[in-house]
Amino acid sequence: MDKEEVWVHFHSFLSTKTMSRKRVNLDKFEEKLQNGEYYEAHQSLKAIFARLVKQGQPEEAFEAIARGAAGLNDHGRHSSATDLAIQLLAVFIERKTVPDDITRGLVMEVLQGCPPSEPSRSKLLDSIQRQFFFISS
Repeated sequence: MDKEEVWVHFHSFLSTKTMSRKRVNLDKFEEKLQNGEYYEAHQSLKAIFARLVKQGQPEEAFEAIARGAAGLNDHGRHSSATDLAIQLLAVFIERKTVPDDITRGLVMEVLQGCPPSEPSRSKLLDSIQRQFFFISS
């Protein structure tokens, strides 16, 4: 094997290892969610999200947040779901980028999954409004 082949093999190994680590972390989140360990599930997903964003993998981070927020909403943990959606929007505001239609749809799904009486719903609406003003300016 020449140096280039070794590098390609090594990079492939790291990518596979990283993907399997993400899968394990998301599986742990799902397990915590199913076991009713909602706080732990929420915190683990926030850590996964932050790590993926820091590693420059925003699509994977957004997918994790969407999956997690939907799961938390399904279990009646609306404040945790809205917290994750707010964290997602904050990345776009921080990077001064506009979310795509898929991301906007994910945020709207979280919003629609929250009952109007949920106090954290207004925080999510405020965050959506800040994102809207960012887009229009």
